[in-house]
Amino acid sequence: MIGAENSIVVSPAEMRAIGMPESAIRTQTEVWNKLSPEEQREQLCRAAQQGTAIGQ
Repeated sequence: MIGAENSIVVSPAEMRAIGMPESAIRTQTEVWNKLSPEEQREQLCRAAQQGTAIGQ
């Protein structure tokens, strides 16, 4: 199963920054808000690491 523990959950702010539709951002906000503050920080760290790994 894919979830926050083994994949990256993009923050709603990141989705907005890349121009995703508001409907997708609302759905992602629900998922994001279910994460604890620690899980949110971990997700932001994973996203940053992945971006570095693929040259962003």
